[in-house]
Amino acid sequence: MSEEELPTQLCTEGDQYLASGALAQATACYTTAFCQDAEATVRHVTSLGELGLGDVLAVLEGWCADRSWVPRQAGGEAASAGRAPVSVGVAAVFLSTLSPSNLAASVLKVDALLRSGRHQEAVSRCNALLNAHPGRSLELLLTRALAWVLSERHSANGVVDYLQAFVKRPEETVAFVSAWQQRDLPRIVQAFNDYVLLQGRRGQGGGAAGLLCDCRRFLALVAPCDVSTPRAGPARPFEERPLGESAALEPRPQEQPSLLRLP
Repeated sequence: MSEEELPTQLCTEGDQYLASGALAQATACYTTAFCQDAEATVRHVTSLGELGLGDVLAVLEGWCADRSWVPRQAGGEAASAGRAPVSVGVAAVFLSTLSPSNLAASVLKVDALLRSGRHQEAVSRCNALLNAHPGRSLELLLTRALAWVLSERHSANGVVDYLQAFVKRPEETVAFVSAWQQRDLPRIVQAFNDYVLLQGRRGQGGGAAGLLCDCRRFLALVAPCDVSTPRAGPARPFEERPLGESAALEPRPQEQPSLLRLP
């Protein structure tokens, strides 16, 4: 089979799997074909009709949400001849091409911005997504929190976001951080310690014990071996704020409209 014939054969195999109800296998074939010829594959998949396209989108969303690789064994003979397994990044590009406003793909794109050091752009993108998808505010708020933390200069804003999420939905917050932000825990812990010490130096009493309690509860659950006992500062009434509304303790940089657009 020539390289020119491979995308067509992959789509044919995908159609066969789709007709038999093997949705993961079908989507793996289409995703591998997308690596070979994106335009032709998108054209083919969008021609499947609302039901077929919806099935493919659902599988792609699942892979993106799990941040997993497209399983090699999911494809057939043609898929084995292609470049499977395919990274979840390719699946996200395929998904966003088929469905430009898809949230699962957008979150992965934000994660890619984080990993490439484009922290302020990630914050701006999260702000736009929070406005567009208020029902998914926790996931986006925690992603924005990490972007603030990794930016270092504005890490206090990230601590505020983490605490707002934690106070309102502690179990889900801990589960998300433990699952998706494990590699960044040292930076998160350091940001919390710096934040509490900063508030202590400001000497604003009143709710210091409450703030230290929330910080230590969060750290004890996400990084029990790294919890320290920095001096406490004033507590902030996070429980009184809507989830996603961040009260910055440092002036935030000017948001540039262009940062809302992904390249």
